[in-house]
Amino acid sequence: MKLSIVAGFLLLTTALTEVQAVQCYEGTATINQATSGANCTDQEKGYYNSSAGPLTHQGCTDAKADARAKLTARIQESCRPYVQSFQPCQAIPLSACPTY
Repeated sequence: MKLSIVAGFLLLTTALTEVQAVQCYEGTATINQATSGANCTDQEKGYYNSSAGPLTHQGCTDAKADARAKLTARIQESCRPYVQSFQPCQAIPLSACPTY
């Protein structure tokens, strides 16, 4: 009896967790290592940022823009022209998608 109650609770917990997760887009921004040369430090060349948005074209665009803004704030001015966010967005599960 106890085993069936525990199994039922685990099944219910798993189902609730899956229901709470929604699909969002994750956009990323990186430094173009091939063309940045001496304009970026080696440390900056390893930086990236990501952000999430609703699972729409605009949500992807906004997530990439937010990731780009966060990355730009972390690097010196001479490195900023080499920030890129060309990679396609990936769908990821989150509890809620941010809105902008």
